[in-house]
Amino acid sequence: MTAILLTGDFHYGFDEYTHDVLDSFLTDISFEPFDIMIIAGDVISHLQSQWPDILGMIRRYINQPILIVLGNHDYWDKKRHWDFFRIRSKQLKLFKDYNIHYLENDGPYETDDLIIYGFDGWYGSGFPPSADCYHISKRIEGVQFNDWFYYKARNKLDSIPEKGNKRQIVVTHFEPNDQPMGASTQWLDTLKDKCDVLCTGHTHRKNDFMHNNMRVLNAGSEYNDPRLMIFKEGEKQEVDNHDRN
Repeated sequence: MTAILLTGDFHYGFDEYTHDVLDSFLTDISFEPFDIMIIAGDVISHLQSQWPDILGMIRRYINQPILIVLGNHDYWDKKRHWDFFRIRSKQLKLFKDYNIHYLENDGPYETDDLIIYGFDGWYGSGFPPSADCYHISKRIEGVQFNDWFYYKARNKLDSIPEKGNKRQIVVTHFEPNDQPMGASTQWLDTLKDKCDVLCTGHTHRKNDFMHNNMRVLNAGSEYNDPRLMIFKEGEKQEVDNHDRN
């Protein structure tokens, strides 16, 4: 069975401690027994120039396939409002250079026993109560950025097929909950027919619960306190939580 390591919310470059914290964390991960690594967004903190450093660091320690979706911080640049499509072009080149499978752009990742889909997601409650508006281009293709991201996420979600013969995992950054910083809770009712396991990030809160036969997981990484979960799809007792105190 495929062993999957779930993590995310690294916020690389957050402060002067983050590099050493992540270097230690990734060193520990390199000794873990897993087949696929999933990073559920917010890889960087607030500058697009942080991408090469963190991707290079990850690849120094991890040889297994790496699948990612992007979070809101992954589009930030506090120095300037870059055009979204310029950001995307640079990101896609880096992902190719470091052999990172970006689920939203590269499509699902498939093994003998499962299929992993992914999309970046976005907030479910109008204009987000965060600093995104200061660090992301305010309009994309003439549409307010939060609306543009939301409908893009909705279209990606709708494109995921209903469950078939293989187990299906869906990865998105924004956890569907009723909090202002969450995605739309209506997504849970759509996702229950599309996946056996939903992997999320963003909230910095560890989760492992069932919703209509769908397992919802969040490793619960916090700023300068990265966490991971390892689970084997198909087993009754799937999750091995690794808390870093």
